[in-house]
Amino acid sequence: MTTRNSSIIDNEDTITEYKYSESNIASIECPNARTIANYSFHACKELKEIYFPVATRMGNDAFSYCKEIQKARFPEITDTGQSVLSYCSRLKIVEFPKARDIQRDALCQCIDLRVACFPRASTIGGSSFENCISLRTAYFPEAISMDGNVLAGCIELQLANFPKAVDVGAFAFARCSELRMVYLPESETIGWGAFFGCKKLETIVLPDSLIESDEITDEWKEQRGIRNETQCISQSDYLQSTMEEINSLIGSDIQIKDGDKKIAELLLLKNIHDGAFPNNLSDDEKRTLNGSCASDLYKIVSSIKDDDYERKKEWARVLGVKVEITKAKTENSGEAEDTEKATSIRQQLETIALDIELDKMITKCANPLHKYLSLKEMMRLEQISKTDDIGLPFNSERTIRENTLNEYKQQLDDYIQKPDKRECDLDIISKQVQTLFDAVRRSKKSPPTVGH
Repeated sequence: MTTRNSSIIDNEDTITEYKYSESNIASIECPNARTIANYSFHACKELKEIYFPVATRMGNDAFSYCKEIQKARFPEITDTGQSVLSYCSRLKIVEFPKARDIQRDALCQCIDLRVACFPRASTIGGSSFENCISLRTAYFPEAISMDGNVLAGCIELQLANFPKAVDVGAFAFARCSELRMVYLPESETIGWGAFFGCKKLETIVLPDSLIESDEITDEWKEQRGIRNETQCISQSDYLQSTMEEINSLIGSDIQIKDGDKKIAELLLLKNIHDGAFPNNLSDDEKRTLNGSCASDLYKIVSSIKDDDYERKKEWARVLGVKVEITKAKTENSGEAEDTEKATSIRQQLETIALDIELDKMITKCANPLHKYLSLKEMMRLEQISKTDDIGLPFNSERTIRENTLNEYKQQLDDYIQKPDKRECDLDIISKQVQTLFDAVRRSKKSPPTVGH
């Protein structure tokens, strides 16, 4: 038995069964642990935060009944184990970015948990989040199947987002009395009582094939607990209405092309997530919730080809990414007149600037704080409420390109503004900009697969 409020450093590669169970440790660092065995930290009532940077395997009830834990991060775990964090009543943030299987009862009765986002989980065991009464949104972009009672009793849940789920178990959303929207565009099977007690459910988005079939009858809806007032609509109709809403907001008509439906879908989900928490979502919770779908959004927009630049620029503007390489000012504060070639160079500079800004957003979404800050530094910043001010992880290559971009813009401005003091001609500037343009293109990563 350890002494009360002790801090432990364990350098072993395996945390054995019951090793720290029911102890009074307040914090622990396990930099080398790859396996966390059954019940290894069960009922550690003083433990407040856990971070296992290299662990890949986790046993059943590893942290169950650790009632003071508020944050849990497992960047390499692929299988959560059963009841792994069940009854952790103060848990607010949990990260399993690589978990593919969420075992039954994994986080049930975590009554303070507000955000559930498992970007790679394909299967979700029964009652995994049952009675998480503070949970308001759930996002599982890769989940194919979900067993019974997965989110039953989540009385604050407003949005359930399962864009790839094929099978939805019985009573999956039962007693979610605040649930307003469920996104199930691929679901072929929805179990009995799945929406029993969902008194405020307004919309369920279902596959086109299911809506067009004769299967959705009053009896079918009654068996699944769907109220008469609830609208069941097809994915196509829903995404079309989303595109119309986007167009009304930006005042222009974006023509739907390859990939745009995916952009609209992801944007819709991100906006709904943002709206679910008016002003009280912490920086970590925002990253946990929106990191996956937002990162894919920026990647898809970044992948739009340069011959469709205006569309790319418009979508970027919808996402809040705006760039403009303004013309140089004359001594009278008016815009200097560009030649045709100077205009072409300026447009290419703007294209480079847009790619750099999109790359920044992709990086920020894809890299949670703990990826580029030490745990102690992150905890220190969180204690003084400074995590919102943290910028991007340093990237020397991007910094050099930004500085080079600004240098070439200044050369172009000087060429236009000071015709009597030109140090280089437009051909040289054009070649330099083209070289930078090519370098940015080569550095771009492959975009995610665009589905329809």
